[in-house]
Amino acid sequence: MKSKKESTMPKGYVVANVRIDDPDGYKASYQDHVGSLVEKYQGTFLVRGGYKTDLENAFPY
Repeated sequence: MKSKKESTMPKGYVVANVRIDDPDGYKASYQDHVGSLVEKYQGTFLVRGGYKTDLENAFPY
């Protein structure tokens, strides 16, 4: 049986397309920390890393 918190907590999704200009800074300030944060809140990655293919409109940058 799920707890009240588990049954009422809505799911959330984060979609990001990130251009990294400073790989070392990105690793130190984000990449080294995000895994433990996601784990802390029992999140999971559906897709992570790699090349992406635009199926419709491309981002304008």
